[in-house]
Amino acid sequence: MKKILAGFILMIGLLGSASAYSSAGAIWLLIPVSPTLNGMGEIGVCLSSDDIYAGYFNPANGIYGYRGLSFSYSGYKTSWLPGLVFDIDLYHDVMGLNLLPERFPLQITLSKYKTVLDFGEQIRIDEFGNELGTYKSSMTADAYSLAARYYDTIFRIPFDISIGATKKKVIQDLVPDEYLDEGSGTSRNIFYDAGFLFSLPLKFNINDSYLLSVTPAGGYSVSNIGNKIVFILAEMVDPTPKCARVGVSLTANLSMSNGLKLIEYRQGRAASDVLAKTSNPPLKYQSGLGDIDFVKNVLLSKGDEEVETSWGQEITVLDFYTLRLGRRLDISGGVHLLETGHGFHSAGLLHLLGYMTNIGLFNTISDYLTVSYNYSSWAESRSHVLTGTKFSSWTIALNNIDRIFKPAKPGESKYVRKDNPLSIIGGMNFSDIRIKDDDLRKEADIKMKTGFKIGIESRFGPFIAGMAFNQRGARYEIWNYLDVKDTYNYFSFYGFVSYPVMKRLRIFSGVEAGDCISRKAVLDDDSYDVPSININWDYGIRAGADVMIFKTIGLRTSYYHGMNYIFEYTDIITNCKNRSIELSLTYKL
Repeated sequence: MKKILAGFILMIGLLGSASAYSSAGAIWLLIPVSPTLNGMGEIGVCLSSDDIYAGYFNPANGIYGYRGLSFSYSGYKTSWLPGLVFDIDLYHDVMGLNLLPERFPLQITLSKYKTVLDFGEQIRIDEFGNELGTYKSSMTADAYSLAARYYDTIFRIPFDISIGATKKKVIQDLVPDEYLDEGSGTSRNIFYDAGFLFSLPLKFNINDSYLLSVTPAGGYSVSNIGNKIVFILAEMVDPTPKCARVGVSLTANLSMSNGLKLIEYRQGRAASDVLAKTSNPPLKYQSGLGDIDFVKNVLLSKGDEEVETSWGQEITVLDFYTLRLGRRLDISGGVHLLETGHGFHSAGLLHLLGYMTNIGLFNTISDYLTVSYNYSSWAESRSHVLTGTKFSSWTIALNNIDRIFKPAKPGESKYVRKDNPLSIIGGMNFSDIRIKDDDLRKEADIKMKTGFKIGIESRFGPFIAGMAFNQRGARYEIWNYLDVKDTYNYFSFYGFVSYPVMKRLRIFSGVEAGDCISRKAVLDDDSYDVPSININWDYGIRAGADVMIFKTIGLRTSYYHGMNYIFEYTDIITNCKNRSIELSLTYKL
């Protein structure tokens, strides 16, 4: 096998030396990505946060800043390990969609994350040191997250609980295959994250003018659940960086009775452990907390050789300016990191201006648009590759989109929804695939295949937003003799705009997008579960009509026209797109 520039191998080693987790593969997935929480010990697993990046630490987190039907976006680029002589760029962006109003006790949020670790241009050399050419190396992770939150009271005690799950498509493209004598220099994996977050939002009236809120919280998450990682040859196997996180936090907020926030203090403690055990083959993973001792590592924030511990705090004044401080300790990795950061938030500034000037426009703008800037940096008491790492980002959020088109009536609270906006939908899909190549389309003799659909949606005036499990696919022939029944199981979400034609009839149109979570192919009478890693994210246009048969029961028919090619890599049927006809019943809760 011809040699690759040693500098690239050094980069991988340095990534490992920055953490005690270097025994696992793909440890770059453990790089924390939040410019907010990276300034306060990275305690996102347990601190109920409105930071859009917090879902990295716990997919049940990062959903607390949404209000009503909302959309948020943020992204940045930074230099990873800036002390190195060569450049490594870290890119991360995230967008989120909140489907249900803040005041409705059930909140559902969809998020998409993308992380890229770009190693730039590499030089290929032979065993004699001669330069043979260049190529680019990078690692990418595309993640899709779903979180649900429910808050209520029990025995007059308020509680707030959220759960979440994330699916990641991870591609590590290190070396072009043609540069290797055998095997592949690219690995493709699917990983999953899961977590929950629980808090008790307690409120106390100090007097008629001030309100004190105290919120203890705790959370747990497991990230990068998946199969082994294979590079170059099948026998060269690395464990996944499966990581458990657990922590507790406390938030205290003093505000005026009119809602103006005066000062807020938050603190949290967390611990994490990579669950792979590689010392005694075969490879095994621990369960639960792994080596984490909850009392020692979390409550007392004491580190040891097996566990990474962190601690952080922040103070926010007038909901406008935030100052952060944190610490991360990894004894076996030789890391004692000091973290600092700060942030500015438009919501607090606008509320303060509205309070001082008595001009309602400031509060109105804040209800629908918020902008924040967050910055954090890392430092070590001694020279370390992590010293000088910086993160900064702008985040923009559009909130209460449903209220823009349906303002509150005079004297009516703008947050109260009198009817239940939820509906359940279930029915059949009649689907096939569209093939670009005319000859292949005739040869395949494509026929429709029946599948089912079940989901939940919410209506906001003329807008419909929802999510569903969709079965799509087709029947076709290959090699002129083999009959194939191909089924793609998608988790989809959609947004439509509807228009009333008559009293019980509405037409609608909009966009739908989904991720294939599994695929099954039946060849003659033999059934095969096919990995979905090579199936692209599907998106397209749907149009149809709703007919309400009764007050709560209706009939829906629609047509979906996919606009993206299904397969990312080669497949038996190439250059094909989904399409389907839906016939469903809707039931308004």
